[in-house]
Amino acid sequence: MLNLKEEIDDIDRVNDFYLIRRLFSLINNEEIEDSYKLKLEVIKNDLEDSKDKIDCIFVKNRIKVILRDQLFKKECNKNSKEELEILKLLNAREESSDFELDLAQMICGDNEKFPYLTSFYITEFFKNLGFHFIHDGSTRKYWISDRLKECSIKDIHLIITKGLFSRIRFRKAEKDFDIAISEFKEFIEDSILSRESINLSSLFSLNIKNELLFNKKTRTKDIEFNNLIDDSKKFFIDGDKQIALEKIWDAFERMKTLIDEDKKKSLNTILSLLSLEIKEDVFNDEFGNLTKIGNNYKIRHHEVGKIPINSDLEKEYLFFRVLSLIDFTVNKLESKQ
Repeated sequence: MLNLKEEIDDIDRVNDFYLIRRLFSLINNEEIEDSYKLKLEVIKNDLEDSKDKIDCIFVKNRIKVILRDQLFKKECNKNSKEELEILKLLNAREESSDFELDLAQMICGDNEKFPYLTSFYITEFFKNLGFHFIHDGSTRKYWISDRLKECSIKDIHLIITKGLFSRIRFRKAEKDFDIAISEFKEFIEDSILSRESINLSSLFSLNIKNELLFNKKTRTKDIEFNNLIDDSKKFFIDGDKQIALEKIWDAFERMKTLIDEDKKKSLNTILSLLSLEIKEDVFNDEFGNLTKIGNNYKIRHHEVGKIPINSDLEKEYLFFRVLSLIDFTVNKLESKQ
């Protein structure tokens, strides 16, 4: 069984003469994903075709990056907003053969929407981020592209968030920060051909669904209620929308007793506390409609006659409809305490 961590550590110890043999071994390993095998194949072919002296350190770094990226993909914590951002970057990197070159042109300013960097400032750019890269005077975009190929996807994320989109750089260069962000978003979306469903936050397009899933933590005195919401989010992120829907509906029903064990009495109190600019009837209808959906459809109850919901799109709609109501209700109740 392939141990990626051990393989990464071992690459530096491989004798330069045996690099092609090691590449051949990795390419033929069934545990290496096909997309990464192709990248390793490119490196192997470059080595075999090269008539010049080979920079074996550069080659080894590229191999380690490929293995690190697969390891990250395997161990990615999908409950982490930052790691989902990195995963989307990785998807873009996997899909686009020009990923590093396109990004390099943004970094050096060959893409005119970004600040221009001379050789000296390219070195400073990387140094300030903790990388020991010194520009050798060669064509800037190609040199940067090669350095990016030596960077894991986590390093790429750091370079983008802390370096490429430094507001100070844009202000000094008198470049429009928002235009650059739009350019970057298009670059990411074009790279993955709009197939990716995960939206990145901040400069990667945060939306309300991300906010509810990752930034809003429900922490009431009712531990079981909190756990139901946390579990529902976990199942949703993992792709099991049916279980996620069941869990969030259980949380919705339990929320009705947050104030009093008598559900009817508790719900009436909750409805009165929710109403301010919006009339109580609106919330009463919303609670009532969702209760009917939960009773009539195969969400919490699975008896004969319950209507199944097979569409993932409809499950997602109902999930966020209930989650939004829970978030709103809990925040309202907390503000009244």
